[in-house]
Amino acid sequence: IITAFGLILPDLIWGGRRSVSSRYFLPCYIGVQLAVAYLISSSITASLSRANLIRANLRTQKVWKRIVAVLLTGGVISCAISSQTEIWWNKQVGHHNPTIARIINQAERPLVVSNVSSVNPGDVISLSYLLNPQVKFQLVIPPTIPDIPQGFSDVFLFYPSEHLQQGLEKKYSTKIEWFDDSTVKPLGKLRLE
Repeated sequence: IITAFGLILPDLIWGGRRSVSSRYFLPCYIGVQLAVAYLISSSITASLSRANLIRANLRTQKVWKRIVAVLLTGGVISCAISSQTEIWWNKQVGHHNPTIARIINQAERPLVVSNVSSVNPGDVISLSYLLNPQVKFQLVIPPTIPDIPQGFSDVFLFYPSEHLQQGLEKKYSTKIEWFDDSTVKPLGKLRLE
């Protein structure tokens, strides 16, 4: 509880997003699991340790054993489902990446341009694992406006900064086409003629 309040209160007072990230709540999750494990084990052993085993104690023990079976079955089902999904509920970084990768992988010879400062490095790395080997990356350090090399069929912009967007539009006298789908919001395409 202390850990949870330590994350939630600063967000409420000063604003922020610490309390929406599941990784910061890992100690809370472990604490809840340990508390439930202790409750179950102490309840089962308490019904066993009593000298007179009457029918009520046996029923209580069976109830707790069923609770354990339900929790274990739920855990196995949850793991089986999460292992087959592209993105699970606790993934804050890279949740757009499978959809973005499908779009980029459709191009013949794509180039992905991104700012080093405007994107989380974890996003770029997780996206790179989903892309085909022929996809190339060009990471830009601000305030540089890059030269786009020849030989690419499509140039995609991944989380570009405002400066990079304006610089590329001005340098190549073109507009960036943004993908309308809200699931690929950080992806744009630079039209080069």
